[in-house]
Amino acid sequence: MGNIGARIMRLLVRFIVYLGGGGLILIWVEPPRGVGMHLLILALVVGFAYLDRWLFRIGAAPSDEGNVVSLNAARQSRNLRQGQGGAVRERKIFQTVYTSGLYHEVETLLSLLRAEGFNPMMISQRTAKGESEAVYQVRLPEKELARARPLIQFFLVKSAKHPS
Repeated sequence: MGNIGARIMRLLVRFIVYLGGGGLILIWVEPPRGVGMHLLILALVVGFAYLDRWLFRIGAAPSDEGNVVSLNAARQSRNLRQGQGGAVRERKIFQTVYTSGLYHEVETLLSLLRAEGFNPMMISQRTAKGESEAVYQVRLPEKELARARPLIQFFLVKSAKHPS
C-alpha cells in the first residue's frame, strides 16, 4: 500500500514540476498567439516527455519491471546455457536397470551407485492390484550405464537369495 502511495506522490510531484516549468518557459519566451505558440507548447511537451523518460528510467530498479521478460534476455540466457558454440543441450535418457517390489533392496542399490559417483533415479509406481503394493525402479542415464553394469551385476549376485 505504501508503494502505491509513493508512486502516486512521485507522479503528482513530476506533473506539477513539469507543468510549472513549462508555464515559466512560456512566460519567459512570450510567443505570439497562434500557430507559433501551439508549436512551442508541443515542443515543450515532447521535450519534457523525453527528459522524464531519461531521468526516471535510469534510476528504475530491476524489480519494478514486473513479470516482463524480454526476448533478448531469454536468448542470451539460452546461449549461455548451451555454451560458446551454441551446441544443443544434451538430453539425459534414463534406462531402467533394476526393478523390485522391496524398497530396502532398491535403496541399497541406490546408495551403492551414488557412492561410486553415479546419478541414479528411483521411480515408484502403484500396481493395479492394490494401493498397498508398489513397484520400485532404479534408472540410470544412458551414458553411465556401461560403467555401472559391473556394479549392478555385483549387486544382483550379492542380493540373490539362496534356495532353502
